[in-house]
Amino acid sequence: MCKNGALRFEEFGYSMPVSESLFGRPPFKHHGVDVISVTFETDYEYVSKIVPEQLAFTDSVPRATLVIESFKNAAIPNYLEAMIMLHCTYRGEEFMYMPSLLVTAPGAMVTGREVWGYPKKPAAISLEIKNGSYRSTLKRPTGAEILSVTAERGERLSASAWKNTDGMVLKQIPSAEHKAPDVCQLVGCPYYFTPAQTEDGKPDIWKADNVKIKFDGEKDPWRAIPVENVVEAVVGAFDTSLSYGYVVYDYMK
Repeated sequence: MCKNGALRFEEFGYSMPVSESLFGRPPFKHHGVDVISVTFETDYEYVSKIVPEQLAFTDSVPRATLVIESFKNAAIPNYLEAMIMLHCTYRGEEFMYMPSLLVTAPGAMVTGREVWGYPKKPAAISLEIKNGSYRSTLKRPTGAEILSVTAERGERLSASAWKNTDGMVLKQIPSAEHKAPDVCQLVGCPYYFTPAQTEDGKPDIWKADNVKIKFDGEKDPWRAIPVENVVEAVVGAFDTSLSYGYVVYDYMK
């Protein structure tokens, strides 16, 4: 008689493959993350098409924030990430809805997609910092530039200048069968930034001056995001923490 396998459900690892999990459990914490953050007004006619109907924009003219991060002290070494966040509310509570993220490391992409449902895609991202000047480019596919950002470090800001607001993503897992998705949820994501400290013990967060941001290219949806007016921008280094998320709205119930 042929014997059964011995791996029990109680022994499954946290992530796939269950016999050799690719990543561990949150929270995930990173230190000294270099950041460019640019908040700008954008066009309602465009962004309304990529925001779920359950959410409302926080402003009469919708606002978006572009954040580019460079991780140097992470479990996945030296990777970069870029996200677009739209300022929204759900039943009066503020969230930063993320329709799309780009990332350079497969491990970071898989972890974010599987646990929280971050809509991450691979891209080539660069962030250069020299004498207080910041320059970042995003290319997708490799060689096709879809975004460029430049900024100059201005006056130092207080640590309280950075406001943390929970993110939100639309997590969808298709069914293996020809039917509705197995999972389709709006998920809250507590991803928090704390300004790191410089050698003199002061917060490493600065007003960004002379900001120039340009979406371009023809082969990725990011190219079409309208930038109508830059509202504020900061640069600096941050400690970040990403904890378990929570389901805000379940489309399947």
